Amino acid sequence: MFTFSQSGTTRPWATKRRMSLLAAGFAIIPTKLKGCLLISKRSRRQTREPTTVVRQRPRRYNCAIHPPGPRRSANRPDYSTGRSLMSAELAFMSAVELAENIRQKKVSSLEATENFFERIHRLDPQLHSYLTLCQDQALADARAADDAAQRGGGLGPLHGVPISIKDLELTKGVTTTMGSAVFRDRTPDMDSIVVERVKASGAVILGKTNTPEFGQSGTTENKLGEPCRNPWNTERTPGGSSGGAAAALAAGLCTVSMGTDGGGSIRIPASFSGVYGIKPTQGRVPRYGGYGRPSANHFSQSGPITRTVADSALLLQVVA
Repeated sequence: MFTFSQSGTTRPWATKRRMSLLAAGFAIIPTKLKGCLLISKRSRRQTREPTTVVRQRPRRYNCAIHPPGPRRSANRPDYSTGRSLMSAELAFMSAVELAENIRQKKVSSLEATENFFERIHRLDPQLHSYLTLCQDQALADARAADDAAQRGGGLGPLHGVPISIKDLELTKGVTTTMGSAVFRDRTPDMDSIVVERVKASGAVILGKTNTPEFGQSGTTENKLGEPCRNPWNTERTPGGSSGGAAAALAAGLCTVSMGTDGGGSIRIPASFSGVYGIKPTQGRVPRYGGYGRPSANHFSQSGPITRTVADSALLLQVVA
């Protein structure tokens, strides 16, 4: 049994107290015995030092020096690699700001789209956030968006903004697996209503994000490839079932993401990855063509995963 020594007294409840403090981001540290959080009965006789409670700073890893791996982060590497700041600015710019910059011709959709694909090819081999990329079509759509911006008028709310779609949404001409090896080679000839509305808003679809088979798991693992990893710590999961969408967004591999949620499939990955996620009210977003099991449509909803509340409101308005 472990107990805790504080000013010469024994605290049998130390374990429970320690866990509650650690959950809040604190650590119990003896002032002269740094790192000794719990003291055995034998060690208690060797020290009677008082304790202090200090706030721990989150540990960040420099993946420019150390490639992503155990206990290292793949997130936001541009700030430590010496790459141009513009790459990071475009990658982490909000959808509201990026759409406005594209309308004002300060940034081109093609520039933003090419930047995302460069980051995807560089970072996603460690994260596995995408199952399918639509690079050729996305670049063509970005060029068309820039041409339309030059002409002006009639631009959608997400005009030229790169977006990712969870691989539970039917997407015309793009492999849609539902996270299952059964549908590894399936290419739908129609879009779900959500994808139709995303396209109508002027957004550029980068690809389909990773999901467990039919979205039936709180982690993002399937038989199509490697498990999806959390960009803040690649030893960890980003949650599920919209784990690929949240991981891609948190790592700066898209501007906004569309996910689905039945029992936490947007909310869990959003909380694990440090982004915003909403499960809309049932019926707010049409579900036709958006899920592998029709019986799930009575509780599953499509919803946004974003880095800002304003982006969530904008994307929800587009698909609702």
